[in-house]
Amino acid sequence: MDSCSTLTSTSTRARSIHRWTEEFQAEIYRNQTEAISEIEQIAGMSPWTLFDFRAPLRQNEYQRWYNRKGVVDQHGRKKQAFHVLREFYESEEL
Repeated sequence: MDSCSTLTSTSTRARSIHRWTEEFQAEIYRNQTEAISEIEQIAGMSPWTLFDFRAPLRQNEYQRWYNRKGVVDQHGRKKQAFHVLREFYESEEL
């Protein structure tokens, strides 16, 4: 599978993890960082949302009034995805 396909598909491991969990989010970031490392034209990246935040329309069993796409939760705790990104940023040559 080429790098572009990797960016748009979900790995077998991610598919085995329950959607919308912290583990699932970390696996998505892990797949993305591996893929972009192989693409010479990409000079950098940033997470879409840094912190989880209150979102009154997010009323379901997973979100419970929060947008939970951040890499840091609403209490300031770093999620698994935060550590995946930190390792990626520390390993890349500047």
